[in-house]
Amino acid sequence: MKSALCAGLAMAMLATAMPAQAQSQAEMNTQADRDFARADKQLNAAYAALLATISADGKTSLRDAERAWLAFRDKECAFESLGSAGGSVQPMVIAQCRQRLTEARIKDIEQQSHCEEGDVACGHQ
Repeated sequence: MKSALCAGLAMAMLATAMPAQAQSQAEMNTQADRDFARADKQLNAAYAALLATISADGKTSLRDAERAWLAFRDKECAFESLGSAGGSVQPMVIAQCRQRLTEARIKDIEQQSHCEEGDVACGHQ
């Protein structure tokens, strides 16, 4: 009994010593927007780097693919956020979805930037 009391007291002291991390939904939405913006900036840099190294035909094809991908990303995230439609959490759900899909797209583009010669799955050769 005494050890349980000591453990409970120690937990209570720890809890009061630690700063609170609670955020409002608006703050979480803002953070999710920042995280997405950071990923979007990385995507733009990866896209520009690839664009600078490919042929004219490759540039046209990449631009078309990127436009289609952006439309897909936005529609996919609209679909994924249907469960929160109209709620204060929906902007966060959309931003997190966009971030996740954008980070996956960055990997795809970076892979295209580092193709080995002769790789027939490489779009810019």
